[in-house]
Formats: sequence, structure tokens, C-alpha cells
Amino acid sequence: MMTVTSRSEPAADSDFAEIIRTLLQARDHTAIVRTLAPDIVVGSPVTLVLFRGRRLVSRVLERLFIQSAAWAAEWHVEPVLHFGDTYVVSFGGRLGGQEFEMVNFLTVDDQFIIRKMIVYVRPLAGVGAVASFMFPGVARLRGRTRSYFVWLICRPLAPVLALGVRVMIRVGLSTEGTDIEPKIRERMGI
Repeated sequence: MMTVTSRSEPAADSDFAEIIRTLLQARDHTAIVRTLAPDIVVGSPVTLVLFRGRRLVSRVLERLFIQSAAWAAEWHVEPVLHFGDTYVVSFGGRLGGQEFEMVNFLTVDDQFIIRKMIVYVRPLAGVGAVASFMFPGVARLRGRTRSYFVWLICRPLAPVLALGVRVMIRVGLSTEGTDIEPKIRERMGI
């Protein structure tokens, strides 16, 4: 079994890639948090908000793992790619029954401590699912009332976005000459 190296013993590039993949496959929140810099910054093109600091990022990851536990068997983690100080981590699964895929760009320092993370999620309904499962837990750091309010706002995101995409495809696109996967065609009845 692989272990996370300490700051005094940096991992080799390929070792670090395999360690990150192994930790994600094991959904090992504690070990993943140990790879984060105290001043880590996490962002996404979906939102203008940056999450700063290990405590907050730890909470986000914790919520993701807790809320997706019922679908853990459906998770998949792809081999990690790396280019210089950047590692590309791709994984996916289900949250609340909604499929999602996530690609994270991790920037590490010379000790293989993650300093920055940029997160991309697809499909659009998957973005809603991730938000609805993570943000209420993050808001909980500021109190139960805020957490409940955020939950009320986020809860309908995934189903509304999924419906919106189906409507846009059905109404806005001709099915002739449109490359829609057969699985999606079947689900949408087109």
C-alpha cells in the first residue's frame, strides 16, 4: 500500500501521481488533506469564488466523500497525468443519482504539496449535483441557518439543469445530423 510522503521526503513524479490516484480510489479524506498546503487555493470556472486554506478545502472534500458514499462503488479514477508541476486528476461517479465527471488540475511545490487546484465538472447537471452536495456542508462552517438556506437554494440545481439540457436539445436541435450518443437519445426519447 502506498503512503503519503512527508515534506522532508518528496515523492518522485510518477509516485506522486500514483499516490493521488490511490488515495482517491480509497476515498481517503485524511490522507488527501495531508497532501494540501496550509494556504491551498481551489477554484473553478463555474464560480468566481476561490476556496482558500486547508480547513475549508478539507471540508469541501469531506462533504464530497460523505455525500457520495452511497454511490462509492460507481466511482472511477483515471490514471493521473503530469506535466512539470501540474497533475491532471480525472474521476467520476454519482452524487444523488446524478452522473458527473470531474477533472482537477493540481499544482504542486517541490515537496509535492498541492498548492492550487482548478476543478472542472461535467455534465451541467453534474455541476449542480456537486454544488448541492458540497456547498451546504461548507456553509455549515458559518452556522446551521446558513447551511439550511444554501441547501434550499442548491437542492433543485441538478434536476433543473438536467431538465433544461433535455429541453434545449429537444427544442433547439434538429436530431438529423446531430451527434447525440445513442444512450442519451434513448433516455430523451428522440
